[in-house]
Order: sequence, then structure tokens, then C-alpha cells
Amino acid sequence: MNEKYSKGSSQERILTVYFALERFIGLFCESGTKWNYGGAEMQMYYLARSFAALPGVQVVLLTSKPDLTSIYPGISIRQIKKYPRTGNIIGRLRQKHVPGPIVWLAEKYIERSNMRRRHNLFEEHTGRSVMLISSFERTDVVRAASLHGIKVVYRVSGDSLVDGTYAPEVITRIRTDQLFDLSDAVVVQSEYQQRAFQENYNRDATIIASGFSWSDPLQGPRKKQVLWVGRCVAIKRPWLLLALAHRLPQADFAFIAPPPDDELFLEMEREACKLDNVTLIPGVARSEITRYYAESAVVVNTSFSEGMPNTLIEACAAETPYVSYSLDIGGLLGEEGIGDCAQGDMERFVELVDQYLDSDERRAEVGKKAYEYARRTWNIQTATDSYIELFSELLRAG
Repeated sequence: MNEKYSKGSSQERILTVYFALERFIGLFCESGTKWNYGGAEMQMYYLARSFAALPGVQVVLLTSKPDLTSIYPGISIRQIKKYPRTGNIIGRLRQKHVPGPIVWLAEKYIERSNMRRRHNLFEEHTGRSVMLISSFERTDVVRAASLHGIKVVYRVSGDSLVDGTYAPEVITRIRTDQLFDLSDAVVVQSEYQQRAFQENYNRDATIIASGFSWSDPLQGPRKKQVLWVGRCVAIKRPWLLLALAHRLPQADFAFIAPPPDDELFLEMEREACKLDNVTLIPGVARSEITRYYAESAVVVNTSFSEGMPNTLIEACAAETPYVSYSLDIGGLLGEEGIGDCAQGDMERFVELVDQYLDSDERRAEVGKKAYEYARRTWNIQTATDSYIELFSELLRAG
């Protein structure tokens, strides 16, 4: 642990770490544990709790949602006012055929008002401060932090954000590029992401592996159950899970899919209802998810693109084998033997999943190896120390 924040509590030693990732705020509140979150949100959750446990470090979560209170010591939740969206207001004025000069004045007034709000957002912050961001944060909040001298660190959550998967005109690419521009440092999860970021952005990035809080695996009876956990969005390709269920009618499928994409979720819900062996679960509280991993024979991944899937780490923690349809997760499944990859072959996908349903010995062998590898590799304390050291370097640089 960095000595600067390991002892003492004077103002000079206090480090404030801000988070502005709206989707994970519910993980800190009794009323919000079933909100939409994915692997990026879970990693930020682990880090926020780990930072808050360090003497001399305080964690502040920023959200536009009112009346939320954190259930964790050392972590506070601060409400930020939503800024008027210039495009929405100006669009409505034009639809009402308001004269052009008035529309122009309104646009300039909103822009100046938002600039003042951004400037005032962090005016009361004290001590040395960092904002850790991931995924698609609010650029206005990040820009406000930067204007007040708060160092911004972007954690890349997936390969597709750096390797050219998204075309320049796609909103995901535009938003990510804006956040990269606002960041003082970028953190990636793998050498592949580091190389891709250097090639596409001509910038260096720091590799910090994902973290997890380890304990002994939860013991209990296994079912002939296949588990899929993820946000119900196109990049996760949940329809492949239903195709797998068609091929394996003898197995049960737990399909845990919070519904951010309502249209896709409704389509998956309609299709799942046609299959007797599929149970679609629209969100599970964090306190309950471990049980699903522990009672399943195998966890499957059908995504088009990932970084380091949190589902892989949690499967390893439960000694549950992991089978991916097309992603080998940087060679971990094949080379390290902690699971399997079907290389995009559906027949092979069916075969690999079926072997864990049929053989308790095979499942136990791979599950134990996966647990031991993951515990050595993904440790939240190691990740926390690496981030604290990075924060210290940025703050020393001024």
C-alpha cells in the first residue's frame, strides 16, 4: 500500500476519489441493488469499497438521482443537478417555429449557464482529488472535474473501446474519444488493450488487472444448470443462449438478464417463454448472485466483444467451469485450462457445455484449477495498490 495514504489523517494526506458512473450507484444503496450493472460497474464497486477502507481516503459517488444514501462507511453519495440538454430544448423551440434570433439567444444562454454549473460543481472540493471513470460517463461532469484540477483516470472496460470495433461516427466511439481526451491517464486490463490503445491513439496506458475479494468457494449441490449472466444488449448476443437451450433440452438454463435494451429484452422474453428449460430472471440482487454460480454446472459467455468478463472471475470464485462461444479472453480459457472456447462453432459450443453437464469429475477438475488460477491473478488489494500508486504519480506531477 502506498505510505502516503496508509497512516495519518491530516488534510494534506486526504485523497478523495470521485466516481460518476450512474449505473452502479444502486449497489451501494439498500433500495437499488437490482439496478442495471455489468462487469465494469462491478469492478468499480469493488474498487470503491476497497479505496474507502484505506485510512486517509474518502470516496464520493456522484449521481443525478435524488435521496440516495450509501450503506457503506467511508462512501458518500452526492447529488448533482442535471444540466439542461441544449439540443433537446433548441429542437423543441424550432418545432414551435420560434424566430431564429431568439433560438440563437436561448442556445447561447443555456451553454453559458451549463458552463457556470460545471465550474461550480466541484468548487467545494478539498484536498487532493482523483476521478476514476469507466464506460460512458457524463462528459459534462468529467469536464467540470478536470477544470478544477481533479485528475481523471479512465479505466477501459472492454476491447471494443480501443481496438477499432466502433466506427468513428458511432456515438459510442465519439463519447469514448471525448473521455479519453479528458483523461490524465488510461488504465487497461491486458497487453492486447495496451497495444491497441497505443496503435489507435498513440498514447501509453497502464495495465491494472481486475480485482476480486476472495473467500472459500460456496459449497452446495450442483444442478444440471447452465448459467448466463449479463446485460440484455446486442453485444452480449443473448439469443445464442436460447439457441443453446434448444440444443440441450435435458438441461436447465438460468438466464439472468437485466433489461437496459427494452426491445431486445422483450424479444428474448417472448422466445424464452417458448422453452420449458429456460428461466429468464430480469435482475438479481448482489447478495443472491453467488448462489446461482455455485449451483450451476457451467457458466457460458456469448458476447461479441469483452474485456475481462466479471462473469469469468465470479465463475472461477465458485469453482464453476466457463465456456465461451467465440472469445478466448486473451487465451486464458485455452492456454490456462480454466474453461473452454468454441471458436464460434455452435456444434462445438453444445459439446463443450454438455461435457460439464454429464461429468461431475470433469467439472470439479476444471473448476478447482480455475479457482486457484483466478485467486492468484485477480486480487482487489493488488489492484487497489496499483491504482493508489498511479493516483500518487499523477498528483505529484501536478
